[in-house]
Amino acid sequence: MCCGAGEYASPGDTSCSACPAGTYSASGAADCTSCPAGKYSNASGASECSGNCAAGTYSLTTGATKSSVCIPRCGPGFFSTSTGEAEFYSGTCFPCPLGSDAPSGSTTPTNCTCAAGFFGPAGGPCEPCPSGTYKAEAGSAAFCTSCPISGQWSPTRSVSSSDCMVIPKATVSEVCPKPPVQHFGEPRFKRCRLPWTWDDLYAGHHNGSITYYQGSLGMLRVTGRFETWVCLKGDPCANDLTDTFFCYVYEEQERKFVPWGPNVVLRLLTMPVTQDEVLHLRAENKEIKAENKEIKAENKKLKAKDKKLEANLTALNNEFEEFKAWKATMTSN
Repeated sequence: MCCGAGEYASPGDTSCSACPAGTYSASGAADCTSCPAGKYSNASGASECSGNCAAGTYSLTTGATKSSVCIPRCGPGFFSTSTGEAEFYSGTCFPCPLGSDAPSGSTTPTNCTCAAGFFGPAGGPCEPCPSGTYKAEAGSAAFCTSCPISGQWSPTRSVSSSDCMVIPKATVSEVCPKPPVQHFGEPRFKRCRLPWTWDDLYAGHHNGSITYYQGSLGMLRVTGRFETWVCLKGDPCANDLTDTFFCYVYEEQERKFVPWGPNVVLRLLTMPVTQDEVLHLRAENKEIKAENKEIKAENKKLKAKDKKLEANLTALNNEFEEFKAWKATMTSN
């Protein structure tokens, strides 16, 4: 039996019946077809599923009979204008402009409103709230709210008045700070002696027997008493592996050198490498040597395994040759 569009007839039927809601059929079809996902039909006898999930919604249900099966799609921050969709997210989901947001199921760019901390019209563009202002909620706005107290500062994109704070102004001391106290001639260095005079130092520098550096104490000087420092290389009081300079200050009144301390502490001279760096490099070198030793041992084991495998392979080859010879003998017999 040939039925019209929207109808069907089962075998043995003498008349055509209307396709139930949620299905459809074309003219001459033997059976009704369920509406695909994203579509629905709420009436019987349909020749097509005329109902589409509205823009911003989708449905996975086949054979749907009402639009309530369609639910929001794309997720927050996106909008979609297409209808009859059967996927939560697809290429028809478009992102909102930078700095804006929209609820899931949005259908137009104007659903995108500036997020908290941003201001601008619906649909964008959205600009970050400048310093000293904030915006607590999403929505279109021509400007951000100023901090409640004049002169308060806040970072850009602030979202709450609690982000506003008062930055204290820099203060300038009316009293010049005193230079740090330096203890020349500390008891712990009482055994340290510089046995030469200035003339001895100059002569030793010229003939290459003495290496030293000197300089002004600057802000640390005590006029008429302590004005110059001297750092001597190879001094027995220097206890650093790489920095062998020990420093003295010259006592002008008594005309003698007073011990000050090792250069590694005073840092009057810049050394290329510190003791800690030397110790660190030594430790690293020791670790590398240990790793190399382990690698050599492992290579030795691997060579032994290779030798054993080679011996086994040779034995197998010999056995195979013997088998071939035996087989040839058996064949000739």
